[in-house]
Amino acid sequence: MQLARERENPREGKGIFRSAVNAVTLGLLSGLIFGLIGELIAGLDGGLITGVISTLLMSMLSNARIACIQHLVLRIIIFCSGHIPWNYARFLDYATDRIFLQKVGGGYMFVHPLLLEHFATLEPWELEKR
Repeated sequence: MQLARERENPREGKGIFRSAVNAVTLGLLSGLIFGLIGELIAGLDGGLITGVISTLLMSMLSNARIACIQHLVLRIIIFCSGHIPWNYARFLDYATDRIFLQKVGGGYMFVHPLLLEHFATLEPWELEKR
């Protein structure tokens, strides 16, 4: 039963994890290719140096890596400002268990439009009192 539920509702953060895997894969493949080319041209030492530099550059400069860094920085900023808990997925699942939110695919929505309107009209200082 648990496996069917996980297939229905994809795990939160799966896209970011996939981006990180893609960045590492791209870096390793480019390191391997450029390392082999460098070995043919400059020998073993040149191939190793070229492979390591290529791996680091491609992993760090790929769009997938940039997306992971942006995601992490955004979560840290919002967490440090006190607007969300660090384990945001657990918080949303808690609200879903209390029938406050409804899980729709990989996202969440309020069970009733009046709840959405109520929280949308609150000012930030009103939220701090609670």
